[in-house]
Amino acid sequence: MSIKLKDGIYCFDFTANGKRFRGSTHTANKREALNFEKEHLVTIRQHKTVKDLIRSSKENLLGDSVELKKGFDEYLKIPKKKTASKQKVNSYRHCWNDFVGFMTDCHQSINLMNRVTQAHAEAYIQEVRTNGRFLDRQKKKHVKNLSSASCNDYLLVCNMVFDKLYNKAELIESPFKHIPKLELKTVGREAFTAEELKLIGEKSKDTWLYPLFLAGISTGLREGDICNLLWSEVDLTTGWITTNQNKTGTEVNIPILPGLRDYLEDQVKVNEYCFPLLAKQYKKNNATIGAAVTEFLESVGIESTIKVEGRDRRVSVKDVHSLRHTFAYMAAVNNIPMNIVQSILGHSTATMTAMYTNHATQQAKEQAVKLLPDMFNPGAVVVESETDKILAKVESMTEKTWKAIRRQILRDYK
Repeated sequence: MSIKLKDGIYCFDFTANGKRFRGSTHTANKREALNFEKEHLVTIRQHKTVKDLIRSSKENLLGDSVELKKGFDEYLKIPKKKTASKQKVNSYRHCWNDFVGFMTDCHQSINLMNRVTQAHAEAYIQEVRTNGRFLDRQKKKHVKNLSSASCNDYLLVCNMVFDKLYNKAELIESPFKHIPKLELKTVGREAFTAEELKLIGEKSKDTWLYPLFLAGISTGLREGDICNLLWSEVDLTTGWITTNQNKTGTEVNIPILPGLRDYLEDQVKVNEYCFPLLAKQYKKNNATIGAAVTEFLESVGIESTIKVEGRDRRVSVKDVHSLRHTFAYMAAVNNIPMNIVQSILGHSTATMTAMYTNHATQQAKEQAVKLLPDMFNPGAVVVESETDKILAKVESMTEKTWKAIRRQILRDYK
């Protein structure tokens, strides 16, 4: 057993019957706090189950708590290991406000965080999984069927806010804690093929999207980081880009590839942004950029979306983010070490980077398999690699034939 002084009030923290109990003693007097803890420990041991204890003593244990509508603002005041980006904070608030809207509409008498039960939490999560975002349905907007990943985001945010505020909000535990996540049925981004990249480069050359495609395939940066790239983050003398990722806040250092470097050197510095048209459009309405990319890809014959069962909208499989996947895959194909790729992409784990590099196309697999010997038939003819063919021709050269063989090699492999 133990008590700790937090914000002038003693809190208890002990384990009994295999269950951890934490909460406020509602007193600043240490002796009273110790007596409070002992009394509740005795009560716990006398009850048959933890549920019996919670059911019978909850009202006595809980104080005034934090108002639901103020929960997220209180959560933001708590120091975190990592500072979330503005975009992520807005996304979290979006999820929390939906839960508050559900409670306000369906359980008007519950306005404090410590009055929310697991039954309330389960009802809300079931609502999201079955009918989509609650506030959309309440406001009679078009309700979208959420993916498993999106449903899990709502669960994650609600549980995170309750868990972080367990002490301040006078909680025993988060009511969302024991709700299982859905198994993910995701449709991942696909990498572009070499033929598609060539087509994109040729067809987008004279459009405002060209720098987005060029920078994406050359750096692996995300859409927002490309659009908001500053000249102050680009050093053409040393050939490096140093920028903080908007999504994670992680600093990345990326060598500038020749094609992108030539493009940047030819640009007139209109303002602080390397790509002023992209920056302007991103600030005005960033959603239009993704829509423009999809329209462009479809116009040149690249299928960018697919229909997935159970989803209202077609799912994007090739878009701006696919350039990031393609960058990672091409780096892996060219034997760049995984830790270097991870550092450039700004991933926190190698597992995430591995997901990006696992994009072997049918053509790549076919070419790789052709290099394998016929192990069940050692006497069979083994398909030679292009390098082996060239070496064989070089080794066959004589003083009389070397010129002809040289011309043949240049003609075949130029």
